[in-house]
Amino acid sequence: MLCNHARHHNIEKWVLVIPLIHLLRGESKPFEPVPPVLNPQFDSWTGLKGSKGTHPYRDSSARTLIGIMKVHAYLADIDRRLVRSWMSLLSVDNLTSFISSVQVELLDLLHFMQFIVKSGITHSNYKALKELALHLINRESHRSKSFDDQYGECCLKTAVRLLGSVCSHTKDLAHYDVPLHFLDLVCLIAKSYDHTVSQSRLRVHEESVGETLQTMREWRKNTFRYKLLNEWDQTFTVPGEIEVWDKLLSLSFSHEEHTSFWRKTFMEDFEGKLKQERPKDQIGIYSNKMEELRKTSPLLSRTLEKCAVEAVERLCQDKTGKAVSALLEKHDITKFGKLMSVVVLKTWPTDANGGYVEGEDLILEYLLNWPMAKTVFQMTGAKGRIIDKLSDEAQIRMTLASSAFKFVAEKFLSGEIQMKTLNQILHKEREFIDLLKIDGHCDDGRCKDDMNLKRLLRSRKDEAEAVHSEKELAKDLLQICQELPQHVKAKSKGSRDVHSLNRQRMNIASCLPECQLHGDE
Repeated sequence: MLCNHARHHNIEKWVLVIPLIHLLRGESKPFEPVPPVLNPQFDSWTGLKGSKGTHPYRDSSARTLIGIMKVHAYLADIDRRLVRSWMSLLSVDNLTSFISSVQVELLDLLHFMQFIVKSGITHSNYKALKELALHLINRESHRSKSFDDQYGECCLKTAVRLLGSVCSHTKDLAHYDVPLHFLDLVCLIAKSYDHTVSQSRLRVHEESVGETLQTMREWRKNTFRYKLLNEWDQTFTVPGEIEVWDKLLSLSFSHEEHTSFWRKTFMEDFEGKLKQERPKDQIGIYSNKMEELRKTSPLLSRTLEKCAVEAVERLCQDKTGKAVSALLEKHDITKFGKLMSVVVLKTWPTDANGGYVEGEDLILEYLLNWPMAKTVFQMTGAKGRIIDKLSDEAQIRMTLASSAFKFVAEKFLSGEIQMKTLNQILHKEREFIDLLKIDGHCDDGRCKDDMNLKRLLRSRKDEAEAVHSEKELAKDLLQICQELPQHVKAKSKGSRDVHSLNRQRMNIASCLPECQLHGDE
């Protein structure tokens, strides 16, 4: 009644008699600490039963009240419950100012914030709670000694429950950073509550980390319900979400096993959400953000890279090459050696046993029919940018491809080329010319001029037709010989030997006169 009457008549100094009220009620004794408890009731915790302590002072009245409390802060050393009573008379907006003037224990602050949050968070409360959390983080980071068993356990468990309350009341994306600050506070308290002292402390740590993990997973899922990526420009739909993932993945605890389990869980969560996006969008966000995230968020970038590599592998399953060609046109993945290595290795032909095919003819056939051959050669050739960034196996493949093509190119230019190989080239003239003009594939000056190359191709085509005509004439001659009388039978047998020659394995130079071979060069 006395307290309510004094407040009604705007008598602020009534707060100075609160220690006497506590003493008379037997709620505290001079200089004796108040035992730590979990989940206290508000009235019993404040020691202001029956008062209107739930209606805080505001504005000028609050400033006046804080001034009185500051001058008489010594009373809090006598009555250890007094700071609770005084805090209950203030709003959360004034709490930072109060604790800057009056010494308040961590557990008392955690309990009071829990009461505030449970009653509901207003828009203005978010800013005050954020400032308060930052103040406590700064203060506790300078703590010189760890907590004792009971007090430390109460602090850690209360901080975890406070985090849960903050998360359950924070669904507005504009305030996503508030729960993250309280998460930092939980981790700081956990480190001060040294788990190596006893098994009971380790058990408390494990329970607290588990509860915190569940709280943050549910909050993240309920708050960031949208797709991770904006498919129009391959950026994050909600910019703040990537900051949340970064915080969750970079968090550490004093126990290494707890840190590993925490990070593994959230890396799997992030990977799961990212894989809900289209493969090309996963690659797009990797291309757009990887260099930045590699510097700021190593763990996040690692998962991003893993998903991008798997996405490229899926695109490479398109044997037409259109999917990967479209990817290379839209995104500059040439600066990422791992992705380009996947492109090379996953599109390289294999034999029946799954081994990579080798040999000039098979490699040439692959290159002439591979839609990305020109693009990849340009990126990895003499003036390319990424050959040294490719994996060892991809470098071997590209070296073999380049070597095989240069070998065939030299034979093509000299005329010492097998008919089978020449026929492959003549069926893919445009592709062959494109590859021939890439730096490092041909040192002959004729390779740099389209007109020269086209004339040379016409010559080789004429030569191939001449060889074909010669073969047909030989067949006709053999037929005539087979129809001659018996006395020419021995020569006919020799003609069969001529017919049995494998013209596919013969080269142009062995079939045509030298003047015809080099006539157009």
